[in-house]
Order: sequence, then C-alpha cells, then structure tokens
Amino acid sequence: MDNITHSVIGLGVGELVHRSLPPEPQAPAQRTRRALFLFTAWFASNAPDLDLVLTRLLPRPFGYMLHHRGHTHTLLLALPQALILLALLWLLWPGARRLLKESVPARIGLAACLLLGFCLHMGMDFLNSYGLHPFYPFDSRWLYGDMVFIVEPMFWVLLGVPVIMSLRYGIVKSVLLAGLAAALCFFTYKTYLAPASLA
Repeated sequence: MDNITHSVIGLGVGELVHRSLPPEPQAPAQRTRRALFLFTAWFASNAPDLDLVLTRLLPRPFGYMLHHRGHTHTLLLALPQALILLALLWLLWPGARRLLKESVPARIGLAACLLLGFCLHMGMDFLNSYGLHPFYPFDSRWLYGDMVFIVEPMFWVLLGVPVIMSLRYGIVKSVLLAGLAAALCFFTYKTYLAPASLA
C-alpha cells in the first residue's frame, strides 16, 4: 500500500482514538493529546516502510525485492519499532511527556494508536498482491489478499477528506483538498484511474 493511504489511515485512527476517550481537564492538554495521537498513529502507520532505506544496499530491482516488506513488516520487529517511537516521544516532546505522566486516557490512547498503527499497516499491505510475511522468522511464507491495488486513490478520498475536514484552519483545508483533487486528476490523466472512478 502506498504511504499516502497509510498516512490517512493513521491520521484517521489518531482522530478516532482521541475522540473516543474522555477529554482532558485543560484545553492545552487536550490539544497536546490530539497532536500526540495524530502523530503517533501516523508514524506507526508508516514506520515499517522505513525499510526502503535498505533497498539501496543492492542493485535494482534486487534490493527492493529482498528488503522491502522484509524484517520491519514482521510482528516480531513491530515491538522494537514501537519502543523506539515511544522513547523518541518521551525524550523529544516535553509536553507529551508531562501529559503521559498525568493522564491515564492519554496513556491508553497512545498505546491504542501504536498498536492500531502497526497492525493496520501490515493489514493494508496484506490486502494487495505483493503481500508480506508477518510471522518471519518462524514462518517465512508470504501472505497476500490480492484485493486492493498497491496505490489506491479511493482510500485517499474516503479517509483523507474526513481527516482534512477535521482540521481547524480553512486555508489548510482548502490547500489539502485542492492537492487531493489535483492528484486524482493527474492519475486520471495518466490513465491510472478511470474517468468513471474519478466521477
């Protein structure tokens, strides 16, 4: 799955988790919690694809074929990735650190964003024809659903528009909606997207 789809899914999860939990007593803590959940779910939804850095270790196309959707796309390595993200958040974001010390809902929500972000990344990658091998090294079989194309603009609209509409600033909303419309028109022009699908 493409990283735009992973991103909008992550942002949608962060917003959903934030709205599902009781609000924080102070408005600044509530804003920090929302930003923390959005960032965490977005990052966790994209973190396994950091293996793209490794694809340059070998000549094309072997590097991509051997390294992408490799070790970082396994359940075994999801935990270390989550712990690294938690450590970075704790060390580099003082406001989030204060919030997590004081708020049980913030801790529960952060754990939910991490878990859902990583699981949804692997689940979405499972749905396309390339698949992944989540149980490696215990089971090296590749699993794939062959249901969704790797780049799927439909998810951008279905998930991206609600996320964009949840933003506070009108100019940011307008720019992002215009960018989404331009991307869809570009993909239709390049014949990656059928005109009926665009309509």
